[in-house]
Amino acid sequence: MRRLLTFGIGLVYLSLCAAQVFLARDIHEQGRIMRRWAARILKAAGIPWTARGLEHLEGLPPCIIVSNHLSSVDIPFLFAVLPRTFRMVAKAELKRVPLIGWVLRWGRFVTVHRHEHHKAMREMEGVEWLFSHGADLYMAAEGTRSRDGRMLPFKKGPFVLSIQHGVPILPVTLAGTDRVMPRKTLSPRAGVPMACVIHPPVRPDGYAYADRDAYRDRVRAIVASGLEAPLNPMAEGAEDAGAASGPATTG
Repeated sequence: MRRLLTFGIGLVYLSLCAAQVFLARDIHEQGRIMRRWAARILKAAGIPWTARGLEHLEGLPPCIIVSNHLSSVDIPFLFAVLPRTFRMVAKAELKRVPLIGWVLRWGRFVTVHRHEHHKAMREMEGVEWLFSHGADLYMAAEGTRSRDGRMLPFKKGPFVLSIQHGVPILPVTLAGTDRVMPRKTLSPRAGVPMACVIHPPVRPDGYAYADRDAYRDRVRAIVASGLEAPLNPMAEGAEDAGAASGPATTG
């Protein structure tokens, strides 16, 4: 019953978020709205979380945020954690989903047809608009969610874009989101902790297109390093400088 109620609340919050995004004046106001509603959704679901490495965001120009991908809750978690305006690369099929598709179109999210290369390349032209307006791009470099929690190989796309546009990569490690919202579930599990580590940005200086594999492998190793030790949002020291925590109860 609790999870069914959480699902209903999530739909209401998503609807209110979509309405406010429609009325927003610019992409940064839209970003503030999305961050606020994402935090409310996590609080209503009773999900405790922690984020470390926020100090690495200071003075960071527009960038490409790259993380591992475990769960449907990854995106609202990142919106709640990162005090930046960013848009994600989403599957074009999501445009057909009620509410979600509307937000993707109006909010200038980048959607791609994954199995149609030429069409995907044209759609990615919207990335330059984001960077020129001071916004970031989020890409799940594995291309799909991990089925067992282990990281999949990273795709080359984020690193090619980083080299082409001269913007840094911001590596982020996510942990526990697959336990909060396992595959084939419609609502998150209350009280299950999740966490992320924000690593120092990696700049494309010195990398050419021919070096894209080495660039990709370097960033993947950084993201993987965040999984070497358990990430517990309730652990001692969560309130240290550069760390932030979310609610452990519904409040």
